[in-house]
Amino acid sequence: MAGRASRGQVIGATLLVVAASVGVSSAGPGAAADNSLIAPKPSTLSIVNKAPNAATTGVPSGTSLRIHKGDLVVRKAGAVVSGLEVRGRVIISAPNVTVRNTSIRGGKKPRFGIGLLTIVSKRARDFVVEDVTIRPRKVSPNFDAVKVNRRGVLRRLNISGTVDGVLVYGSGVRIESSYLHDFRHFRFNPNQRGGSHDDSIQVVAGSGIRIVGNTLMGARNAAVMVTQDVGPTNDLQINDNWIDNGACSVNFGSGGPYQSGIQVNNNRFGRAQIVADCAIIRRARSSDLRPVGNVWDSDDAPVSVSRGS
Repeated sequence: MAGRASRGQVIGATLLVVAASVGVSSAGPGAAADNSLIAPKPSTLSIVNKAPNAATTGVPSGTSLRIHKGDLVVRKAGAVVSGLEVRGRVIISAPNVTVRNTSIRGGKKPRFGIGLLTIVSKRARDFVVEDVTIRPRKVSPNFDAVKVNRRGVLRRLNISGTVDGVLVYGSGVRIESSYLHDFRHFRFNPNQRGGSHDDSIQVVAGSGIRIVGNTLMGARNAAVMVTQDVGPTNDLQINDNWIDNGACSVNFGSGGPYQSGIQVNNNRFGRAQIVADCAIIRRARSSDLRPVGNVWDSDDAPVSVSRGS
């Protein structure tokens, strides 16, 4: 439930050929013109047992939330933010910040692409964000959920309703036990030269990145899109997740330096890819990726790797 509003608070002080990038931007049957939303195929994953879902992620049921109107900028080292419904953005600009039991809803439709949770300040290291729900109140191609390039942990997040879920372009980011689903694909996205390239998670640079134990579904481009658009990407582990949707679900897409320390292991895949049975796609000579233990969720059959060009 929501409580008394606060306004303008600042705590502590006043962004393949099938393997390259499989963006799907054409409108489906019956889609309206211009900026119509296009839904992905329904996932075939069975979200049961240990798979993160709506009941096990985000703000715990029964939590009382106080409404905060406007952006919340956290500038105090060691600050703890809890029990809020933020009708704006949360911007972490200090070390050792914890955000928990909080809903981030965004404010007015932005004029350019923003992250509802933004962690890019040079000071914003060693953060913990847990039990947080991110879903914008308004529909816009300019909303991404998380933009992060600092070391820290995203845990038990429930993310939906944005274009990208988490955009990682720095080292030491860990995403675990989270539920990323129901992303928005626009027929025209002013930030992406055509239709939205919506991904549950996009990694564009960094090392020591861990994507572990999540449910990733409901994006049309990829569940995990790995490129080197911003810088080299190495020492990346995508393990023990439940994964579906995308043109290909896990897509190692761009050129750039040889990638080392890459793992995609012990994941369970649904079969709702736009490219049939394209669970993992990569260029064979671009990395040391040797996936093991990945299976189709429907029958436990082993998943093979598709070759990009």
